[in-house]
Amino acid sequence: MRWKNPQILIFILLSVLIFSTIIGSVKSHFMARSSVIRVPDDYPTIQEAIDAANPGDIILVSSGVYHETLDIDKPLSLIGEDGENTFIIGSGVGSVVHISSDNVTLRGFTVKGSGRHYISPFEGGDAGVTLDNCKGCVISNLIVTGNSIGIFLNISNSNLIEGNTVYSNDKDGIHLRMSNRNIVIRNNASLNGGHGGIYLNPHSSYNLLLDNICSRNADHGIKLQESSNHNVLAHNTCIDNENAGIFLRRSNYNVLYNNTCIGNRHNPAIMLHISNENNIIIGNLCKDNDEGISLQHSSNNNWIINNTLMSNRRGIFLWSSNNIIIINNVISANKEGTGIELNDTSHIKIYYNDVLANWRGIMIEGNSSTDIDIHYNNIIKNVEWGLLNEAPRTVDAALNWWGDPSGPEIRQFVEETDQQDPEEIRGNIVYDPWLTEPSEWYDVLKLSMNKTVMQPSLVTIKPGGKAQTVTITITKTVKGTTPVKTVTIISREMQTMISTITTTILRSAKIERAKVDMIIIVAMVVILLGAVAIAASFRRRMRSKRDYICKH
Repeated sequence: MRWKNPQILIFILLSVLIFSTIIGSVKSHFMARSSVIRVPDDYPTIQEAIDAANPGDIILVSSGVYHETLDIDKPLSLIGEDGENTFIIGSGVGSVVHISSDNVTLRGFTVKGSGRHYISPFEGGDAGVTLDNCKGCVISNLIVTGNSIGIFLNISNSNLIEGNTVYSNDKDGIHLRMSNRNIVIRNNASLNGGHGGIYLNPHSSYNLLLDNICSRNADHGIKLQESSNHNVLAHNTCIDNENAGIFLRRSNYNVLYNNTCIGNRHNPAIMLHISNENNIIIGNLCKDNDEGISLQHSSNNNWIINNTLMSNRRGIFLWSSNNIIIINNVISANKEGTGIELNDTSHIKIYYNDVLANWRGIMIEGNSSTDIDIHYNNIIKNVEWGLLNEAPRTVDAALNWWGDPSGPEIRQFVEETDQQDPEEIRGNIVYDPWLTEPSEWYDVLKLSMNKTVMQPSLVTIKPGGKAQTVTITITKTVKGTTPVKTVTIISREMQTMISTITTTILRSAKIERAKVDMIIIVAMVVILLGAVAIAASFRRRMRSKRDYICKH
């Protein structure tokens, strides 16, 4: 048969050639890079399967108990059939799973039985899972229990630790040592010893800790120590830990955003202890703790913004820490102590807070407490003093609402332990002029992730494909109902705090798959355009033929 239209023949041959090329490339791609090995069908032990695998292979492990110590030294995926019923039980010596290669995926196991060797909090030790100088690894959906450390990242960058249950380990739940730009997300790190649930020490920076649960740990819920800087801790829940919910020591430029810390009764919900600078504590809920937020021992140049501190022994406690800004917090019902307590602190700005129904509203102590400005706050219904200044220096507390248009009552002794306004004050205090109605807060404070207000439902971080970029932007404007003075909040320190965290998860197989998908899409577009062109050509020929018939 002779083809009357050679364009159609060329189009069909081109289509067949394109699809055969695509199918061949996809087949060769996945056959060359992603062979599937099954345990125990193909190999009786997991380690034998690892030894036999090529880079990029997938090892599927059936449910069962595997008494092994694994060493993964090549990029591959090791996937258990069922995390609750697929056990890797170590020998009690060293780490149960030791990973020394980039781009390893480990998912779907219960891992237990490491050695008990623990060098120090700065060096780590044996673990259920150890990443040793790795990047681009994904550790997910594991149950890690009964080890020295649960999951240990040692000098390992740009990894994803997601959705693991890490509990009842002797030392730390998840420990990052000298490890940067990792994402630790949606893990449950509870009932661990050592230094608690999630531990960054030392020199672990630019990590994102998001939406983790850290509860009933022997020390802190989350702990950052020794130059663990520029981290973002967001939407974590720290409940009933023996010490602080979130604890920082000698760590700077971190953002603590929208965390929930409840019932950490022997330490504060959030504690900055010894030389922590330029951190932002923003939008957190601190309830039923020993203290809400505590900054001690030269924790200078920090910001406390938009937090809710209620039913603690004390709301905010500053001790020997200077240049602190406290803005727009709700500090209420801390009935055993003080809403805000300052001891030997200087250069403190307290603006637009609601300080209400505490035992005492604000108390200042210490001979070195100086340059303290308290303005535009609602200080009401506190049981004893609204403001008590026991320090020798004068405190500027003008332009506050004291619960009554007539202003505060000046007393040498508290009248009665009741919550009737106006508030009572004592000490060297400048309180005139005062506000004759409650102060209101008009500005919008946003902590944004990729230009979207950061909410739990909007945070989606997945491995593979391309670099994941998280940008933290903080802006603030202050407006008062009585603009007697101008208050400038944006400063050089705040500009320094505006940071970008870039975390890259490199998954070569997925990147290659994305390339193959793009080839398929381009081929289909070419075929579609070809079909459209042929159809247009066919219509033109039919129109010409019809015109010819009509003329003749």
